[in-house]
Amino acid sequence: MRTALALALSLAACGGAPAVRPPDAWDYVVAPAPDLAAIDATVCFRSRPPPRLTTGTRRLAQFVSRATLVRGAERRPLTPGAHGVRLDGGRPGDCVEYRVDVAAAAAAGRWQDAARLGPDLLAAPDLWLLRPEKVPRDLDATVRFRLPEGLAVAVPWPRTGDAPAPAWRLTWGAFTLTAHAAFGTFAPTTLAVPGGVVDVIRLGDVRSMPGDAPERWVEGSARAMAALFGGLPFPRVQVLLVPTPGEGVRFGMANRGGGAGVLLLVGAASPPGAIAGHWIGPHEMTHLGVPVMKQSDAWLFEGLATYYTYVLQARAGMIPPGRVWEELHAGFGRGRSVGTGRTLREESAAMRATHAYWRVYWAGAAFALEADVALRRETGGAWSLDRVLAGLARCCARDERVRSAEETLARMDAILGRPFFAPRAARALERVDFPDVSPVYRALGLWARDDRLALDPASEVAALRDAIVVGSP
Repeated sequence: MRTALALALSLAACGGAPAVRPPDAWDYVVAPAPDLAAIDATVCFRSRPPPRLTTGTRRLAQFVSRATLVRGAERRPLTPGAHGVRLDGGRPGDCVEYRVDVAAAAAAGRWQDAARLGPDLLAAPDLWLLRPEKVPRDLDATVRFRLPEGLAVAVPWPRTGDAPAPAWRLTWGAFTLTAHAAFGTFAPTTLAVPGGVVDVIRLGDVRSMPGDAPERWVEGSARAMAALFGGLPFPRVQVLLVPTPGEGVRFGMANRGGGAGVLLLVGAASPPGAIAGHWIGPHEMTHLGVPVMKQSDAWLFEGLATYYTYVLQARAGMIPPGRVWEELHAGFGRGRSVGTGRTLREESAAMRATHAYWRVYWAGAAFALEADVALRRETGGAWSLDRVLAGLARCCARDERVRSAEETLARMDAILGRPFFAPRAARALERVDFPDVSPVYRALGLWARDDRLALDPASEVAALRDAIVVGSP
C-alpha cells in the first residue's frame, strides 16, 4: 500500500499525472483620450499570450492604428492588419499596448460600433477590447480605466474593486456576446428595484430633456419585469438612453455581454408623454430574464417578449387592462398579414433575410398566450407561464451559454415537471399559416368583431383575463 502510494506520488512529481492547465489570465488598462477621439489600451498576460489579438468583429480591425509588444525594457512595434495583431512567441508577463481610432470608427457611420454624442461617446467593447480569436471559457480577466479628469465610464460588467482603483471582471460573455459602453461627462441615476439596482445613463442631448420621465419609465419597466421573474435577474442592470432625432422611443436592444444592459434610442425632442408607458421598455427588459438563445430561434425569445410587452405594461399601470387584448389582437393581425409560405421554424431562421418579423414575433406571442392560458386552466391557476419563466430566470438568465429553443423548452418542461411546452412548440413550428387564436379567445371570453374586440363579462373568463393582466400566481 505504501509502495503504491509512493509510486503514485513519484509519477505525479515527475509528470506522470496529467497537469492541470491554469486558466488564461490577462488584465487591461483602458485610457480614452480627453477629446474621446481615440482609446489607448494595454493588455498584460499573466498566462501565455494568444497567437493573435483581434477586435470583436472583423470589420473593426481597421481602426486599430498601432500596437507595441512590451517585454520588460524591450519594446517591439507590431503591425495591425485586417485580421488583428499577430503576437509571435509571446510569453507570460508580456504586454501589448495599442490604440484604437474611435473618431474614424464613428465617421464610418455604424452607431452600434461608435457614435459621438456631444460630450459623450458610445463605443462598443468589440471595438476597443482586443481579444484572442478564440476566447477560453475559463478565462480570468479584468479591466481598469484611466480616465481624464471629468470623464466617467459606463460598462455593464461586475465591479471587483473599490475607489480609487476599481476594476471590472470580464467573463467569457464580455468578449463573445454584445455589450455597449459609454464614456463622457454623464452621471448615472441609480434606481433600487426588487432584486438589484438599475443604472440609468442619459447620453448626449437626452441629458437636456426636462424632468425625470425617462427614469420613471425605465423604473416602471424594470419593476414590472422584476415582478414577473421574482426579482431582477441580475443584481445590476445598465440602461443607456441614446439620443435620436424626433420624439418617442425609436429602438431598443437588450444585451448580455458580460452583464445585463439595455440600450434605448430616445427622441431628444420628446415631451414627457411621448416616453411614459412606451412599450419598448417592458419588451427589452423581458429579454433579460430569458436565456440567451440562437438567433434562428427568434420565434421563442422574441415571442415571449412580445407577449409580455403589453401584459407587463398593464401590470405596471402604463396601460388599462383591457388594452392588453386589443394590442395582442392587432398584433396577431399584423403577424397574419406577412410571411413567405415557410414553416415557422424556417421563417424564424430566415427572418433577417426575409424581414418577416411580424410573422415570427407574433406567432411566437400567440404560442406564449395559448400556453399560458392552457396551463392556467389545466392546473386551476396553480401554474402559469409567469411561474415557469420565474424558474427559468433563476436557473439560466445569467448563464452566458447560447442555447437552442429546444434546450430552453426542455428546461421549461423540467421546471413544470412534465412535457408541456416542447410538444406544443413542435406542432407550432411546422405550421405554414398563422396560428388559429380563436380557441384561446373563447377561453378568455374575447369576441373579435372586425378589428375590434368585445369582452365577455362572465365571471369565470373575466377572472382568467384578470389573472393574466394582474399577474397571478
